[in-house]
Amino acid sequence: MKHTIFGLALLATLLPGSGEALAAEPGSWYLGARAERNIFSAPPSTQNTFASIPAPGEINVLELRSLGIGLYGGFRVNRYFALEAGYADLGTITFDKSERPCMPPPGAVCTADGGIRTAGEIVAHGWSLAARATLPIGERFELTGKLGVLRSTATLRTTETGIRPIFSPPGFFFDRTVTRTSPLFGVGVSYRLSPGLSLTLDWEQSKVGSADTTGEMSLRLLSAGLRFDL
Repeated sequence: MKHTIFGLALLATLLPGSGEALAAEPGSWYLGARAERNIFSAPPSTQNTFASIPAPGEINVLELRSLGIGLYGGFRVNRYFALEAGYADLGTITFDKSERPCMPPPGAVCTADGGIRTAGEIVAHGWSLAARATLPIGERFELTGKLGVLRSTATLRTTETGIRPIFSPPGFFFDRTVTRTSPLFGVGVSYRLSPGLSLTLDWEQSKVGSADTTGEMSLRLLSAGLRFDL
């Protein structure tokens, strides 16, 4: 990603138009695409109502990271304000929890003398709707702020060895999905490479999941991409 950003910045120095009017016109549309680095984290107090699944809060005491992609589009009401909608594939985070003593809940049995080992993944994606404020700095730079909502879907899948429900085979499988709507806010900066093309860097924050299903996780998103003014 660093090489991509450097290459685009170098390209900007070779583009003509230092005297051109580079500001986007009010009433215009724009489209964008970006690569994302997503950071998920959850407090240790997060609990799960399914006794045989370790609390995702315990799994996620340390931050877990994923790579994703995002697409978005917006309409400029004026030079300083726009309405924007987008979709983000937040990627997949995986975990492998160390063994713990086998203490089966009602309806389950231990299948080994040792402890229980849990492995799994959390897959997430979301749709966003936000208002974006822009502060132009000179002809090429813009500072941006974003405030809106994220409608996210997160799925927790886990497999466990060492314990199983009485009527299920060993290595049983859990699949839990939750959809939630959370506030979304972010800040960013863009650099206009040409009248219709900008390089963007953004940081956003929201929440995904729920404490009683997948674990409630804070989401921090750092992205780099390109924006096309139509």
